[in-house]
Amino acid sequence: MGTLLTEEVRKLIGFETELERACDCVEAGAVRRYAQAVMDMDPIYSNDAAVADGTYGSPVAPPLFPLAMLRAGFGARRLALRRRQESSLPVCSPRARPLERRSQMICKVIRQKMCRLARLLSAALSVFLIVAPVQASAQSTGSAGFPAKPLRLIVPFVAGGSNDIVGRYIARGLGDRLGQSVVVENKAGANSIIGAQFVAAAPPDGYTLLIISNSFTTNPAVYKKLPFDPQKDFTPIAMVGTGPNVIAVWPGLGVNSLKELIALAKSKPGALQYASSGLGGSHNFTGELFKAAANLDMGHVPYKGGGQSMIDVMSGQVPVLVNTVISALPHIRSGKLKALAVDGTARSSSLPDVPTISEIVPSYEGNAIWWGIIGPANMPAAIVNRLNHEIGDILKQPETVKWLDAQSAVPMIGTPAELEKRIANQITSYKAIAKAANIKID
Repeated sequence: MGTLLTEEVRKLIGFETELERACDCVEAGAVRRYAQAVMDMDPIYSNDAAVADGTYGSPVAPPLFPLAMLRAGFGARRLALRRRQESSLPVCSPRARPLERRSQMICKVIRQKMCRLARLLSAALSVFLIVAPVQASAQSTGSAGFPAKPLRLIVPFVAGGSNDIVGRYIARGLGDRLGQSVVVENKAGANSIIGAQFVAAAPPDGYTLLIISNSFTTNPAVYKKLPFDPQKDFTPIAMVGTGPNVIAVWPGLGVNSLKELIALAKSKPGALQYASSGLGGSHNFTGELFKAAANLDMGHVPYKGGGQSMIDVMSGQVPVLVNTVISALPHIRSGKLKALAVDGTARSSSLPDVPTISEIVPSYEGNAIWWGIIGPANMPAAIVNRLNHEIGDILKQPETVKWLDAQSAVPMIGTPAELEKRIANQITSYKAIAKAANIKID
């Protein structure tokens, strides 16, 4: 019908000279404009279903103005025909009468199509009145249309570590709330620097995120130069949680308490080594703080992540492990690792029989692990606020609190500004610790 209508309208335009002779010129001009409007609206007439299901044009901008033009043009045509009949103007061409009949037929067709269009637009307008407030609400947060494709959450360590475990949990919840998949990618190396550098160079559109932990703030304290500025090249988004570290050993080492480990290390200076998730990382700092407080001489074996370090300790290649409780807990429960002490001001709810390090070594200063989500610098505030809100909502859920508690961790809900402040404070704190403990990477 749309094609037929367009052909008839074109014929009508072709008869414009005849119409101007037969009718008032002004009214004929209105007919011409009306005919042109019909042609402009042809995609709607030729695809009524597209209007019905909202796939044609913008759902928030129904073509009401063109519709008004059609209505005005149709009225002008009827007025022209009526005046033509009333005035009994002389017929100036033998084509005038067929044209008048054809015009009447076109008016009838257009009347039918306009009734159909009016019903469709009425339905579309009803939907618009419902959807518009929702879209306005989304636009008030500035995140309308986000996300339009899957997101990526970069984990800057190998699989199996706390960043990986927590990151995957958050990714699942975030994907459910955003309606898009959040794909987790492990980009390990250089104590999280490789993954962080990748995110720093990504477009600031909210589709590439990074989960960070203490290592993000220890790196500026131990590296002379980084390929990015941790405070200027990223956008803080949300805090996630915090939990204790643990000192554990290979069961074959033959020690059953932290006191026995200290005694063994002092009896064999330099013979024992501890494994960590990376040189200059949070676990490295925990190990060095423990060594300094207990006055021990132990070596350090850094890995690319907590997962790899646990594998070597469980196989006996390295006797001592410093890692997070959330990562080591399954292996502690299975008997592949023996927990000796946890890092924190209180005992872990998951390991209530395991003392804190400070219970055995009072001069030890705590170094609990924490996690946060950041993105590239200059992300739109609206998208940052949207992600912060969704992550905060995940952390409020009872199942999340229960899951974190089972891992000896607790949620930390905060604003982007609070995460920014934590990062700045931790960098300052770790620089002082690194200087005192002589932790540096040349």
